[in-house]
Amino acid sequence: MLQIKTYVGPSVIHGMGVKLAEPVKAGDVLWRYVPGQDFKVHRDDVPDPAAKHFKHYAYLHPERPEWFVMCGDHAIFWNHPKIGQDANAVLSDEQVEGEWSIKAAFDINPGEELLICPESDADYERKLGLKGTDHN
Repeated sequence: MLQIKTYVGPSVIHGMGVKLAEPVKAGDVLWRYVPGQDFKVHRDDVPDPAAKHFKHYAYLHPERPEWFVMCGDHAIFWNHPKIGQDANAVLSDEQVEGEWSIKAAFDINPGEELLICPESDADYERKLGLKGTDHN
């Protein structure tokens, strides 16, 4: 669950994005896994046509890519930065049920889109159009 105030708005990266409604400082926790509000589902247990939704909105844990993690809030609209652009949200050392919390890489102003580091999602290459992996 996002730990800061956000809203969803048009993204310069892709479709819609999650944007800050308040300033955050470098190191502030932006998101952490909250059991019962965020959830994990094994890829093999997601029926069609729900699989398309999960592939778009969930992430695959890099160390357990057979599991989708679906966020229960605006975090489903979190985008990866374009190639060569820095992410303003990065993995922290804190974990909840094996899921890393996400922290601000640097100070971020209200209205800015949150951009999550690619290494947070084992499926980021497909999502960025870098490879055609379907992850079925």
